[in-house]
Amino acid sequence: MPVLLKRCITGAAYTPFDADQPDYFRGGQNYYEFRAGRCLWEPGYDHITSATQERKTAGRIPDIITVRTIRVCSQRFKDFVESWEPGLHFFEPFTLRRKTGEDLGAWYKYSVGQDIDCLLTAGVEQHFSSYPDHDGGTRWNFDIGNAVKHAHYSQQHPDKADTPPLRVSGAAIEGAHWWTMGLLGLHGVDSPMLMSDAMYAAFRKEKFREFDDLGRVEIADQPWRAEENMGPMLDQWRAREAEIARRWPADPPRRGRAAG
Repeated sequence: MPVLLKRCITGAAYTPFDADQPDYFRGGQNYYEFRAGRCLWEPGYDHITSATQERKTAGRIPDIITVRTIRVCSQRFKDFVESWEPGLHFFEPFTLRRKTGEDLGAWYKYSVGQDIDCLLTAGVEQHFSSYPDHDGGTRWNFDIGNAVKHAHYSQQHPDKADTPPLRVSGAAIEGAHWWTMGLLGLHGVDSPMLMSDAMYAAFRKEKFREFDDLGRVEIADQPWRAEENMGPMLDQWRAREAEIARRWPADPPRRGRAAG
């Protein structure tokens, strides 16, 4: 069963880094662009190019860290990901330095390069909610954070849970190893993420520890269809797909796996 993961954005295992560029500004994707279907073909990180430790230390740097809002990884993690899905995910060289000025070698900004509509919502419709839009209308959302929390509880306490586990379409994710879950799975640009059980077993064997395990999802032997799973968000999904189709080539090489 695929594993739900999220980035660890805090931790005592390493000394925090801060960007060297004082005129920091956001580039690439942000949550709202990603949600609207714009810039999915661009890496989900900004224009920071280097960072320095905030205080002096000689300790080991974890393979996956966060600098302000961006994801940074070691050469070891990049090589690991590329061994599973070469050329699919986004990596760009990034410079890390200790407080002493020592260059820490090859590091990269990275983001998940695969976004697949796959979440099946039958039985978890309670996680759809509405809120007033800025134009006076109603906007719908799927609370993936709450859905994940309830699913995790049901796995930990099956005798007490009254909600089903999360399920994904086996046909939609066939052959995929690391991905996000389209419009329904948005709690940030790449949070939460799904990783195949095979890749996650290898991830653990390599002793990468910088992702939090949020539990498993079940694979169902059924296709993913927007009309059956998007609920009150169907029009938003169609608008997002139209934006993707308008901006992308006919056969996008990285994101936007076709969904029926």
